[in-house]
Amino acid sequence: LSGNPDRVSLIQVKLFSSIYFPSHFPEISPETLSHQYISTQAFDPFWGFYSAKILSSQNPKLLEFIHYHLRKSPPPLLKAFSTRVEGFPKLIKKIENRQSRSHDFLSHVTPRGCKPIRFEDYLERVNNKAPGFLIFDGPSGLISFNQNQARIAPDTLPHKVLTHLFVSYPLSIDLDELYTAAWGTSFDSECDSGPLKSVLQRLRKVLSSVNPGIRVCRKRTNSKYGGVCLSMSCCWEAIV
Repeated sequence: LSGNPDRVSLIQVKLFSSIYFPSHFPEISPETLSHQYISTQAFDPFWGFYSAKILSSQNPKLLEFIHYHLRKSPPPLLKAFSTRVEGFPKLIKKIENRQSRSHDFLSHVTPRGCKPIRFEDYLERVNNKAPGFLIFDGPSGLISFNQNQARIAPDTLPHKVLTHLFVSYPLSIDLDELYTAAWGTSFDSECDSGPLKSVLQRLRKVLSSVNPGIRVCRKRTNSKYGGVCLSMSCCWEAIV
């Protein structure tokens, strides 16, 4: 094998090793190997057994390896994977959702403002996080700062509230306006103050666990209920 480094079998071995044992093979680029493998037009009938590992990397260049094999796999093979590989049907659905969203746009929010970002560029960005940056990955709900991470499930009330706080930064957002935006109903101070306060307290706890310098602050506004805003002493970005 070593005498012919372009052989498909050697590419497979190197690719598998770099995916499962990256710390042992730092000199190997799985992205380059994936491209080399696809260019040979070869087919690995066992790709389904390690597809979840590749998908979890969220690396667009590696995901193409899965898309390539998915297109070339006959229905009987996909059916076999579905019965032998735990969670394979859900994995296929996730891949199809990614493919359907490849032309979607998200919002990239920074202290300088908000601009659209392609879904593919979003995947690339979250896979190459800059150190020293607080990052709110809205689609996954992941909040990270260096090695610290926390997650708020997407489409939940805390996630919706945090999204609005990032989008409105550095301005305050009225509490009644925030409630209406997140809950979808008008604000009744007698009934709704408690649930809103509970969500804000949870956000304070989650954010401080990631970076103690992040605060959710109450502010005076034109609303009789006051407002709330984010206070951050670090660099940050959010994709929502």
